[in-house]
Amino acid sequence: MAIDGMMLGRNNAFHWHFSEDDSIGMFSKSFPDLVNYTAFTSREIYTPEDVKSIVRYANIRAVKVIPEMEGPSHLHILGFYPEFKGLVGCFRNYTGTSSRHGGPPYAPINPADERTYDFLEKYLRDLSETFESDYWHLGGDEVSIGCVSGLKGTKDFLRKEGIQLNQLQDYYIERERKILEKLRPNGKAGYWWRGNKNKYGKGDILQYWGGGGSISGAMDTWPDNDFIYAPSGVYYLDCGFVNQYFGGSWCGSIHSWRSIYNVDPRRLHKEDQKDRFLGGELPLWSEMNNEFNLPLKLFPRGGAMSFRMWNPEGPSKDVDIMKMMVKYQNRLKRYDIPSMRVTQRY
Repeated sequence: MAIDGMMLGRNNAFHWHFSEDDSIGMFSKSFPDLVNYTAFTSREIYTPEDVKSIVRYANIRAVKVIPEMEGPSHLHILGFYPEFKGLVGCFRNYTGTSSRHGGPPYAPINPADERTYDFLEKYLRDLSETFESDYWHLGGDEVSIGCVSGLKGTKDFLRKEGIQLNQLQDYYIERERKILEKLRPNGKAGYWWRGNKNKYGKGDILQYWGGGGSISGAMDTWPDNDFIYAPSGVYYLDCGFVNQYFGGSWCGSIHSWRSIYNVDPRRLHKEDQKDRFLGGELPLWSEMNNEFNLPLKLFPRGGAMSFRMWNPEGPSKDVDIMKMMVKYQNRLKRYDIPSMRVTQRY
């Protein structure tokens, strides 16, 4: 349903964030029993055949599936796997500033432990046999690197490499990128942009998720990188809803389809930067949604963003915008795809 709706709204990329602190349900032939510890249930597992089927379904509808293997943070669930004992920092530590509303911290796997790279090499190789994309998102956000400072071997590793604890994520990024280069020689790595806190490689794709507004300054700072625009202050589709721990929304009120359409991509970058501005993305997190409310959150807002990104000089008068969006919603209806209302009907 979601991919069909994306097709109708000209949303051409499905960014599949399949790993998170609470669950990783992607099967790996190199670690066949891993999902027994990391999936919510045995029914909530994606097999290689499942992934290939989804990728094929999306391809037919002109939607590229882009996988994201989050890291080094947001991998708390890996700590339950016996082979990875002692690999995850802050494992089962549900207190402190890195926890959110009683949930697990942004627990990182240890970049100073060689088991991390053995896992990544094997796991990403398995995934490369099912995902076709040459663009792989590798996460990189909300890394509580202090969590690994007390793990076995970390201090000796830092001393041997001659680096500080706050440089460990850069080391991880470099090692993981080399793994991806072996699997996809012509591939590109993507990361959640963290300002100047990390060292990104030439050609890496950086995903902006700040509050909003122009990103020309960030693009000036990173002239060798392309950018994707995904501001939490405008594009996050879960804003305004109760979170998974029954707390309030961290990112403010609901963003309407009209507020999303009002974002003019021409104002987000300088003219000489437009070739490095790849477009926009509307994040919608599965821990906040299920199969019943997902289409209502995604549509028609997905179309509103897409129509403006593809055609910045599109309709500007209220009546013309409304006509365009009503036609889009009618297309969704013909496919039996639920959506929030565009306007009142009598």
